[in-house]
Amino acid sequence: MERESLPTSYARAFPATRLWRVRRGKTSATAGAGSTAPFSVRYGAVELTSVSFCASYFAVALFSGESFEATAGKVKMTHQSRGELHDTPVYYQPVGHPVDFESFYDQRVERDVYALPPLITSLEIEEVDGGFDLQVCCTGYDRVPFQIACDFTPGGEVEFDSGTMHGRAGEIMFLKSGQVTYHTGDDAISIGPGAYAHRFWQMRGSDSAPNAFRILITCMTPVDQRLEIRCGAWSAAEERIVF
Repeated sequence: MERESLPTSYARAFPATRLWRVRRGKTSATAGAGSTAPFSVRYGAVELTSVSFCASYFAVALFSGESFEATAGKVKMTHQSRGELHDTPVYYQPVGHPVDFESFYDQRVERDVYALPPLITSLEIEEVDGGFDLQVCCTGYDRVPFQIACDFTPGGEVEFDSGTMHGRAGEIMFLKSGQVTYHTGDDAISIGPGAYAHRFWQMRGSDSAPNAFRILITCMTPVDQRLEIRCGAWSAAEERIVF
């Protein structure tokens, strides 16, 4: 039986596996629940391997979609931070007697707790002309550091308003404002706008990316941040992305 060639333009949701796949010519994107890398996109030779979201909140606020809802042209996922033994993050209170190190974790079930509210993070991804718009919201407790991490395959060039640099593995760039374009050859992906609310290079609870070039956008909760991702050809003459 001869297999048909894959179409070059489609968008399809797979509810059973909680995946959303989009292909438009050279652009190929995947969104999925249950992963700490809920979105990725490739345009020709340039690849944004992961867009991830994390708050520094008891090491339980690394986004991994628990729900998955797909409608025409968009997908929405949510994540609720939970403690290891409790529905919300907690501070454990004294148990009233000495506890040795070996028994500390076993004794947790006996302790009273001071519970904090969970952080609720929602992510909506919408296909738009030339790329995708991501809207991330995080609420539940104020003044918690939050980051959006965009990890690119290393080896490309980085263009921003006041400079340019090589995108090397293990290096991190903070995008404080505006847009940044990452290109490999004639293929390019731009992201933005930037935000700069804190300077944690490796935030507690977040995944590291030693084999990628990482761009960070940082906020404080409550968060309501849009990330615009656009794919197109890189014009060396104009030094900009062309859609």
